Amino acid sequence: MVRSRAWSLWPGSPPLGSWEGRLASKAQPTNNAWMTRSFVTDIVLRRLTDLPDDLLTLEEESVAQGFSMMQRLRSDWHEGGNQFAQEGEMFVGAFDGERLVGVGGLNIDPYAGAPDVGRLRHIYVLESYRRSGIGAVLVRHLLAEAASRFKVVRLWTGRASEFYGKLGFDQVSERKVTHQIAIQ
Repeated sequence: MVRSRAWSLWPGSPPLGSWEGRLASKAQPTNNAWMTRSFVTDIVLRRLTDLPDDLLTLEEESVAQGFSMMQRLRSDWHEGGNQFAQEGEMFVGAFDGERLVGVGGLNIDPYAGAPDVGRLRHIYVLESYRRSGIGAVLVRHLLAEAASRFKVVRLWTGRASEFYGKLGFDQVSERKVTHQIAIQ
């Protein structure tokens, strides 16, 4: 269960996380086989104000899978271009114990030209932790926090359209936007 402020985005959805929340879930089938270990049992979400050292593990895996977002995250962070430091922005890590297993960020959307439009950025979960609910918890947590600042949250994805659709995002076709959700 995720510790929350007892607020959800839509009726019947699980509560959303606060600054630090816990997720308990059951083993999930992957490729028609059950994971042999007890999958995710205690995930903690933490707001990150610096890039953790073990982000490199996520970066290496993402590059091997053809994604460049973790490299761009690191580069933008170190160049000062995006550190999720403006009002309403945040960067969150999902930890299994002390191990970083997923990340996600929320920015003011630089392409919208409006301060009340947010953008989900750099959502990534290690492959061995996917289909456990961590990605959904990360997104829901970011949307819950976005509700106090943004009217709409947008994103661009090349491969996760179905995932975002299941979370209530509408597909759109705009410049640098594939999905959006109204949250106010």
